[in-house]
Amino acid sequence: MRHPQASEVVIKDIISHFVLQLVYCTTVDLKKWFLSLETALFRYRFIIEQPEPQRALMEEIGLSYKALSGSELENVLDKLVLVSRSLGAQSPPTASDIFHMVPFEEVPELVASRRVFISKGHAYIARNQVFPLVATRFRSLLSKALTLTNRKWATTTAEQETDPLPPIVEAISSTYLVLHISSIRSLVRFP
Repeated sequence: MRHPQASEVVIKDIISHFVLQLVYCTTVDLKKWFLSLETALFRYRFIIEQPEPQRALMEEIGLSYKALSGSELENVLDKLVLVSRSLGAQSPPTASDIFHMVPFEEVPELVASRRVFISKGHAYIARNQVFPLVATRFRSLLSKALTLTNRKWATTTAEQETDPLPPIVEAISSTYLVLHISSIRSLVRFP
């Protein structure tokens, strides 16, 4: 999430992300581990954000879903109420709730389980239903970034044999493996 005035903490967070991206791009296991934890962190940060920063982030990562305006929402509100009642929701949607209009083919699981209203090729989804789409896009972009980082890292380290950074990155990667193996051993008791 972009902050207009990045504090020292935010800058350190950004730097640590890219250092860890460099460390965890080297093997498939490390990549999977990093993707799962970064996605979990992203999920937490996205959910606690206000709607406007969420919308800005969605646009930045290429998910320009239209949030329904007052009159547009009023036109379909009765249908959204019917869908929410059929799902057993405690409180039906109101005109103050945020709904997005997305192409229905992007939410096949919601369509299949009849958890959305569909009209003219668009599914009308609540703000809380948008997150899986955003998380999937985030994970995909991060996975591509890890692949590119790995390629760049491999070519850079091959060209510069005297660079002190590769041993540091290797040490951090192997530390993860030792910690990961020891945590597995503590879960599965070996005789």
